[in-house]
Amino acid sequence: MLILCDFDGTITLEDVTNCIWDHYHGPQWREWLLPDYRAGPPPPLPVMSAGFKPIRAPLAEMMTIAQHHRTLRTGFHAFMTECKKRGWPLYV
Repeated sequence: MLILCDFDGTITLEDVTNCIWDHYHGPQWREWLLPDYRAGPPPPLPVMSAGFKPIRAPLAEMMTIAQHHRTLRTGFHAFMTECKKRGWPLYV
């Protein structure tokens, strides 16, 4: 068995990308970035690109924000251990 797992809002309690965008764009990013997405989801890469392109902060600064919001979901460590025990590759 192969396990593929999303990170933002799945492994973590919060969506780290949303936290970064909230920090740099304020909550307004939802108004200019999400209407097209909700109308019929485009591929995620253009949405991610549009959200990160205007940010002119150093990567280290964004990583500090990300680390502040990277609380893992309860049970994820046990899930990883179980995958390893069963020999199931886990990719994030």
